[in-house]
Amino acid sequence: MKKPLRKITWGSLIIGFALGVFLVPATITFNHFTSTEDFCGNSCHAMSWVINDPSYINSSHRKNGSGVVATCKDCHLPNDLLRETWAHIRDGSRDLIASLSNDFSEKQTWEARRQALTYEVRKKMIADNSESCSSCHQLAFLENTKERVGRQHELANRNNVKCIQCHFNLVHSPVKPSVFDREDLKLLPNYERVSVAPANQQ
Repeated sequence: MKKPLRKITWGSLIIGFALGVFLVPATITFNHFTSTEDFCGNSCHAMSWVINDPSYINSSHRKNGSGVVATCKDCHLPNDLLRETWAHIRDGSRDLIASLSNDFSEKQTWEARRQALTYEVRKKMIADNSESCSSCHQLAFLENTKERVGRQHELANRNNVKCIQCHFNLVHSPVKPSVFDREDLKLLPNYERVSVAPANQQ
């Protein structure tokens, strides 16, 4: 009785190892391919509006003195393999359904949806503590920059203000701040005391 069980156990381990050797690189390749601007911009009409938008092309995340360029993935996807893969499956499925249900070749149709999506993305970034921002920007160092900027970030850090609550309209076409104010006030009673202009207005 023991020998067959041992064979089954070793067989399972070998199969599991073989699947892992194949699936992990395949998943990494899949995530990389579906995160590129070429894929995002050419796979649906909606994203083509985004990557060709002058606000996006000329934003500080695309054009800056450091030469560092942030891609779609850097801001909109988690940094670890499992969560990133799940985000691709979940969000990709939702976007596919939305693309099949709407004609995003019409910019007006896309703009109507973009307002709601902007709110959703902002809410998500608030919930995850602006995780994608902190993968590039370290608040402790920002507090030691110019006096005004340092003071603002020190105050924001003390009041647990998330990056996205101040730095809206940073990369994509502007959305009126009033769209977010009610949610910000609900999440952060001290928000009015931490009144910081959007980064592209500083």
